[in-house]
Parts: sequence; C-alpha cells; structure tokens
Amino acid sequence: MPPPVPPGDAPINIKKARKKIVATFKLAVLMVLKPAVLAVIDWKKLDRILVERGLPAIDSGLLNSRRKNITA
Repeated sequence: MPPPVPPGDAPINIKKARKKIVATFKLAVLMVLKPAVLAVIDWKKLDRILVERGLPAIDSGLLNSRRKNITA
C-alpha cells in the first residue's frame, strides 16, 4: 500500500513492479551439479587405486581426452 499523499492530481510516472525469476535457474543448476559431484568423487577413488598400483593418475578435468604420443 502506498504512503499517504496530499490531495491533488494522481502521479503520472507510476511503474509496475516486476518480479525477478531466479528460483527456476537455481533449481536447474542444483539438479545438474549434483551428479557431477558424485562423478568427481568416483574419479578420485579411481585415482587412488591407480596410484597404489603404480599407474599414472587420471586428471579429472580431462576425462575424455587422450595423451598425445610425442616423438622427437
């Protein structure tokens, strides 16, 4: 409810209030991020197993890349 004003002409420049829709975006981000966190935990476990066996650790940021063979 607007504050009381002295009698007279009605103001001309009244803007309609807008609602910000942020909850939809946050919900979508939470649903996408949770599986990624579980995948990172699985790769960390695999890294630990590989290192114990003497194999090179996997870089979790490069899951779908292959190592280049560099010849001199």
